[in-house]
Amino acid sequence: MLTFLSPVGFLLALAGALPLLGLAVLERRAQNVRRALRLDPPDRRRRLELTGALAAVAVLLGLAAAQPVLAVTHEKAARSDAEVLFVFDVSRSMQAASGETGSTRLERAKQLAIRVRAALGDIPAGVASMTDRTLPYLFPTANTSVFNATVERVVRIESPPPASRVGNPGGRATTLGALASIANQGYFAPGTTHRLMIALSDDESEPFAEAGIGAVFRKPPRVRTIFVRFWGPNERIYAGGRLDPVYRPDPASARIVESLALATRGRAFQEQQLADILRTARVDLGTGAVRRNRLERARTPIAAWVAAAALLPLGLVLRRRNF
Repeated sequence: MLTFLSPVGFLLALAGALPLLGLAVLERRAQNVRRALRLDPPDRRRRLELTGALAAVAVLLGLAAAQPVLAVTHEKAARSDAEVLFVFDVSRSMQAASGETGSTRLERAKQLAIRVRAALGDIPAGVASMTDRTLPYLFPTANTSVFNATVERVVRIESPPPASRVGNPGGRATTLGALASIANQGYFAPGTTHRLMIALSDDESEPFAEAGIGAVFRKPPRVRTIFVRFWGPNERIYAGGRLDPVYRPDPASARIVESLALATRGRAFQEQQLADILRTARVDLGTGAVRRNRLERARTPIAAWVAAAALLPLGLVLRRRNF
C-alpha cells in the first residue's frame, strides 16, 4: 500500500507547467520564423519526447516532495476484549547482575516478557516503564514484531530517568506506588473488559500506600496484576568495569511485592516460574471474541528513489536543450 506523508508536496508538480508554457511560446515563435524562411518543420516525435520529459520531471519531483511510503500490511487475529501491559522497572538497581559478564535483571526481564507475549498469542500487548513514575512506550497492539522491537531497542536503564531521586544514599528511584497510574491513566483501550498488568521488577521500592494502590486496581474496570521479581542475593551493579560500592540487594523486596500482590488481589512470582506466570495470565485474560486486524509489517520511504528517477527524463531534456 502506498501512502504519502506530505500530500501538499504534489503542488510542486504544478511548477512543471512553467517550462511547458515556455516551451509552447518558444515553439510558436520558431514556427513563425520557419514559415517566414520557408523551412521544413522539425520531427514531431522529438518535440513530443521533450514535452513528455519536462512533464515527467515535474510529476516525479512532485511525487517525491509528497514523501511516498510503501507500507506492507498483513492481517492477524487478535482478541478485541483483552489487553496485557508489560511494565518494566528501569531504575538503576535493575542493572544488577550475578557477575560482570552475567545477564542483568533488566535483560532477563526483557527475555521473559518476549516469551510470555509470544505464548499469549492473540492478546494485544503493550510496554511501559516504571521508576518513581510510569510512562508508556507502546500501547497494546497485536503486532508482535513491534512489541519485540520496542522491548529490545527502547527499554533501557533510566530511559527515561526518574523524576526525582529520593530516599537513600544508593539513589533508589523505584516506587511501586507509581503503578497506580496504570489502572486509571488510559493505558488500556476503552471497552477492554479483560485487563492485565505484568510488572517486571526487583521490587526494591521506596515506601508506598499498599492499600491505596490495591483499591485503584480493584476499581472497575478492574486491572488484574502479576508481579515478577528479578532478584538475587549476590547480585551487584557493574558499571564501566567497576563494582558499585554503594548498592546492596534488598531482601525485603520479597515481602513488599507479596504485600502488593495481596492488596491488588494479584499474584507474585519469581522469574524462574514461567509456567506458573503463563497459567495465571491465561486465567486472568479468560476467553473472548477474536477479530482480524490489519497490521503494518514495514514502512519503506521511497521519496529518494522517486527523485532519482526524475534524473532520466531530465537527462533527455538536457540532451535536447538546443531543440
